[in-house]
Amino acid sequence: MCRQRRCCGRGCESLILAAIFFLSFLVKTYRIESGSYVVWDEAHFGKFARNYLKREFYFDVHPPLGKLMTALGGLISSQDTEFRFKSGEPYPETLDYCTMRRFHAAVSALIPLFTYGTMRELGYSIKWCGLFSLLYIFENGMTSISRLILLDSHLLLFTSCVLYSFARFVKRGGRGERTNMLLLGTSIGLVLSVKWIGCFTMLFVGIYIVWELYMSLKYDPVVSFARKLAERVLFLLAVPVAVYVFWFVVHFAILVNSSSDEAHMSSLFQLRLRNNRITKLGKYVEYGFPVTIKASKMAGGNLHSHNNTYPGTDENQVTTYHYKDENDDWAFQKVTSGDERADFLQDEDVVVLLHSATKRYLGAADRPAFMSDGLVVNCTAELTQLNLWRVEAETDLLGREPRLKAMTTRFRLFNTQKRCYLASSPKQYPEWGFGQGEVMCTKSRNDKSVWNIERNELVSPRNTEYSEVLNLKNMFFHHFIELNKAMLHVNSSFKQDKDLEPLRITSRPHEWFVLRRGLRMVSWDNDEKHKFYMFGNPFTWYLSSISVLAGPLVLLAKTVHRRRRGRDLEKIGRESAEVFIFFAGWVCHYVPFFFIGRVLYFHHYFPAMIFAILSVSYIIRHCRMAIFVCVAGAVCSFVLFSPLTYGFKDPKSVAHAKLLRSWDFV
Repeated sequence: MCRQRRCCGRGCESLILAAIFFLSFLVKTYRIESGSYVVWDEAHFGKFARNYLKREFYFDVHPPLGKLMTALGGLISSQDTEFRFKSGEPYPETLDYCTMRRFHAAVSALIPLFTYGTMRELGYSIKWCGLFSLLYIFENGMTSISRLILLDSHLLLFTSCVLYSFARFVKRGGRGERTNMLLLGTSIGLVLSVKWIGCFTMLFVGIYIVWELYMSLKYDPVVSFARKLAERVLFLLAVPVAVYVFWFVVHFAILVNSSSDEAHMSSLFQLRLRNNRITKLGKYVEYGFPVTIKASKMAGGNLHSHNNTYPGTDENQVTTYHYKDENDDWAFQKVTSGDERADFLQDEDVVVLLHSATKRYLGAADRPAFMSDGLVVNCTAELTQLNLWRVEAETDLLGREPRLKAMTTRFRLFNTQKRCYLASSPKQYPEWGFGQGEVMCTKSRNDKSVWNIERNELVSPRNTEYSEVLNLKNMFFHHFIELNKAMLHVNSSFKQDKDLEPLRITSRPHEWFVLRRGLRMVSWDNDEKHKFYMFGNPFTWYLSSISVLAGPLVLLAKTVHRRRRGRDLEKIGRESAEVFIFFAGWVCHYVPFFFIGRVLYFHHYFPAMIFAILSVSYIIRHCRMAIFVCVAGAVCSFVLFSPLTYGFKDPKSVAHAKLLRSWDFV
């Protein structure tokens, strides 16, 4: 009888889980065909899926797993790889954007299953968990972002995986501990492999592990503590790192073809790509032949010039540029006395650099640089002492020689007249400089003033092909570290574009908690196109905001009350684990954004929101009717604000839902 009842219980629970998934999927895919054009960041991630399908290298600030999953959606839908995903562009009939969007909706439809499982691990009944999962299903913001071709479906899914596996690990204790740690470590690695917000997830888990190890050190034998420490290092540190590295192995294995994005990477990184421009590489640099010169610093661009001049002068601009064209070509010319032979570029040579396209010479000016400390670097028609540069070889990956070698020799260019080094700046010129990187002449001798020769075609029989350098192209960990450094460099440099409407697009963390406003995902200018406004469910949002702060206070009050009455605190101990999970998870995924200087958006709060919603259950757990009130309120609020989620054409049609002045969908 007991076995039969258990089987019925399991069968019933399986049906509930299936119902949760299908309801979640239906909510997310309703009218998914509306907005038959590239919406918001679909312009980025649809394009990256195209890159995977064409096996062309691309550069992005996020790790590869989420984009690999998006590419899988593209593969399933037979994505048209000729469509370039330009923002606002209508989808052609040859691209099944609905299936691509449904794929992301199906991924995010799994989230309520993991939150259901989390609550079951925390001791809630099947009925309670089934009802409470509706708060996740009928959340407007998560629905908005889950029905588009974006990374956030994958990010939120794996965040919920961490939540579930962490609850298993904490609540089950020694039962299946290693299995639970493996599940938790893998989940952390998956979050990290989608976005670096996974670092906040590691912080959340790490806080608990440090406390756990401290208690073990305090009360357990040394051998037991050492075993625990080793297991946690293996499963919760080594496993996430291994998962993260694995997806870069897959990433590099797929993206083997050259593209314009390769200019973000070092010359050696580009060498591993098929059909790159670095063909028949000459070993040494010959005077008079065109070469390209690349800044060797992280994410450095090519030294570049063009016919456009600096404001108020007739001097051509000199910049760094991350895309390859004929304006990147320069020729070294040696300054000699008498009949001195000039064949190959050597250390300590004094040279002038001729820009091949404009026939002007690289020089330093007598005035300060526009953006950074140093002097302006220009190109002039007249050749003077200001155009003289001394070559100073720095290092060589394959051993230094008197001659400079392409690719592997790092060198500096020292202006003999102004006694400063040619350097690239992390700053970008304004509109008159086309947003290209600043180049200046600086007294500082740092990584900004280090360069290398990139393209150096073997055209002369006097030169020799640089075959030895091919041995460097398969250094996986070297390329892995380089790409991650470049991602970090570019990610930290994201700033708010002054041309954007800050009140419509970007936001700050203090606004998210109180739902001050959402995010306009498309332009409001076109009356014929569907408009989408990413916005939370106000009922669930405010309820969770109150609950996540009230939870620790309620736990404290319960603890004091039971202590005064001399009652057993074992129950409080069980509840404290639940409070830690939702409160620490929310804090670790929310508070760090206050210290991030880069541009931020409303959806950055969604991982924290997963934990915040969980806190509602703790607050209302002793009032059975409260769960029905919460679900009814969430569903009604979702329906009221659903036009923002599913699309509308006339902003006046949603004016009735504008309850606060700061809600700017009207």
